Amino acid sequence: MHKAYTSEQEINKYFVQYLVIAACHLIEATAILVRNCAITPKIQLIWHSIFQEAGLPDGCLNIIHSSRESTPSVIEKILADNRLREVCFSRSSNLGRQMGRLSDYYLKPSELEAS
Repeated sequence: MHKAYTSEQEINKYFVQYLVIAACHLIEATAILVRNCAITPKIQLIWHSIFQEAGLPDGCLNIIHSSRESTPSVIEKILADNRLREVCFSRSSNLGRQMGRLSDYYLKPSELEAS
């Protein structure tokens, strides 16, 4: 099981990484769907509240709360939705492989950056 805490340097890395990913997609006028991070679960909530206070419309930035066990089935349901046109993913290599396979299966163009 992952620890719920980490070093300050690692927390800062996730904090900045999330901002860069979110900002790039919002600049492109792309809605974002983010799964909560097991290591630093509050980072997404902090940025979500910052973006809301800045006036980001509802539905542009969405957070999914799921356990590690339920994440693959949750992601498959999302990828099966015809409203989703493209997938951009970064972080977990294992989940990235699953997303790559599912993106191919559902014929969704994908950009995967695994760590």
